[in-house]
Amino acid sequence: MVRGVAALTAASLGLCAAVAGTSPARATDDFADAATAKVPYTRTLARPTTECAKLAGRSLGGDATVSSAAPVAARSGVPAFCDVQGVVAPSIRFDVALPLVWNARLYALGNAGCGDVLSDNFGDRDIGLQHGFAVASTDTGIENPNGDCAWAFERPDLAVDFAYAGVHATAVAAKTLIGLFYGRTPLASYFNGCSDGGHDALEEVQKYPADFDGVVAGAPFLGAGTIVAGAWEIDAFSSLPASEAMTPAKAAYVASVVYAKCDALDGLADGVIEDPQACAGVFKPSRDLALCAEGSDASNCLTPRQLAAYEKALGPTLSHGTAYYPGQPLGDEVEYAGNLIPAAGKPLSSTQAAFYTTTYMRYLFPWPKTDTLEFSPATFDFDTDPERIEAFRTMFDPADLDLAPFIARGGKLLAYHGLADPLISAYGTVALYDDERARYGSALAENFIFFPVPGMGHCAGGPGADMFDPMTAVIDWYEAREAPREILSRRFGSGATLRFTRTLCPYPETSRYTGTNPNLASSFTCVAGTPGVPGTDADGGLALP
Repeated sequence: MVRGVAALTAASLGLCAAVAGTSPARATDDFADAATAKVPYTRTLARPTTECAKLAGRSLGGDATVSSAAPVAARSGVPAFCDVQGVVAPSIRFDVALPLVWNARLYALGNAGCGDVLSDNFGDRDIGLQHGFAVASTDTGIENPNGDCAWAFERPDLAVDFAYAGVHATAVAAKTLIGLFYGRTPLASYFNGCSDGGHDALEEVQKYPADFDGVVAGAPFLGAGTIVAGAWEIDAFSSLPASEAMTPAKAAYVASVVYAKCDALDGLADGVIEDPQACAGVFKPSRDLALCAEGSDASNCLTPRQLAAYEKALGPTLSHGTAYYPGQPLGDEVEYAGNLIPAAGKPLSSTQAAFYTTTYMRYLFPWPKTDTLEFSPATFDFDTDPERIEAFRTMFDPADLDLAPFIARGGKLLAYHGLADPLISAYGTVALYDDERARYGSALAENFIFFPVPGMGHCAGGPGADMFDPMTAVIDWYEAREAPREILSRRFGSGATLRFTRTLCPYPETSRYTGTNPNLASSFTCVAGTPGVPGTDADGGLALP
């Protein structure tokens, strides 16, 4: 027996909820709780000691040089800043925004998908500037508006920059620029990323523990197993004949049955499943889903082949008939359409899972010999091919975390993951955290806390309360030494109308309705939840052949 992702170095499904070529919409409301923070981190502590233009052309040490440095006037609530762009050879482009009134802290942003362009992060950059941070962004060497991995063909060096080296190089360049511009070092440095940005976060705390003091890792993509599990689900649904293809209507039917069985387990039927692990003991597909009459394929039933495909996709990835990687939490069926199953009339290849699984398999799985295109979801052998991608796994997977150096310097890591995420399974993060709890025991919570987000999709969306502020929580944790016990999360409707609030609880706790007003977080209490990953052994482990 081996345990979770520490042994498997894997996660689950695809990578990015956005359409190809864009970053995933992040619904987290970073710095929204600044006014109630224990640390007044928006206060101005420093101003420039040199002119912005004098940074142009500067060498920052190593292979980093400044391409341009230009003052940007205040606009639309964003304060004036010095915009510095540069390159770390051969092609890691970075942007560092240095405000004229600085809170003495660095805020760095992660990326998404299979490469970004710098401007993809400028919206989040402006939010950081509004709160006084110097903000660093990077394309990790991949100026890629298409979202695919074709850039990796015959370029294994770029794969390393994308996997981990680009964020580190940018952090070093940003701190050098801060010293040149303000004449001092940052009081603290923070990193925030979701999806592949969550992967960036975990790589940082493991490989470069001195880069950041507080790190937020959202819905982290944990590496090769993510793509293998995506191929598993594609294989399940592609086995269906065209006349019986899964549709959004079918997914909605399945979701309605799951929620009817499990929604009220937390004391309130509100369209959000708080504890999918408990749901796994209540909902049984073969028992609870109606089978269509022979010759029928109505929207309120499944054919025998559709039921088998759903059960396979929902369950763990298998190798030699043994659990290889955890499946998906129940309740994420509400997010299937467009992500795991196609929109009406579209082919399976149009889904996000198919897009990212295919592009990673084709261009990155052969690493370091990236001039061969030998892997695809259609031909992947789940028994033998995982062994053939060990080089990629070793290079890319951050799952077996060595937190000791990060912990030794007092670093704080906060992870979150939507429990209705159909693209990167929250159970991968559960297994990761269980591995670390087994290693460090109760002391882990002094430096690493995980907050599942009930009803949230991939980095955003879903039926739950997906607007929360992990950044203030991690700043208070690092600077005020006050660990987050709970996090307030909000759900907004049209016109920015607040619909309801919820309490996010640290794993393995879960939220239970104990009050009288279903729209208020104060009516929910954190109680003992159901730990572990359903279908694994008692300690959360997965059996390898």
